Amino acid sequence: MSGRIFDGKPSVTLKDGRPARLAVVDEDGCIVEAGNDVAQTVWAIAITTYCTALLHGGHMKVTTEKP
Repeated sequence: MSGRIFDGKPSVTLKDGRPARLAVVDEDGCIVEAGNDVAQTVWAIAITTYCTALLHGGHMKVTTEKP
């Protein structure tokens, strides 16, 4: 997964360069949510966690809920 901090556009690619999508899968293997919304949420959590850790120098937990 990669992205640009200035525009918040994450992308996911496979090892062979083909595009991929992120998904939330429940314990039974059913896809609950997939696509751009999942990627955007994962990206936002990653950036928020990283920035918070830099600012506070500790271990932080960031969670989000579907709007």
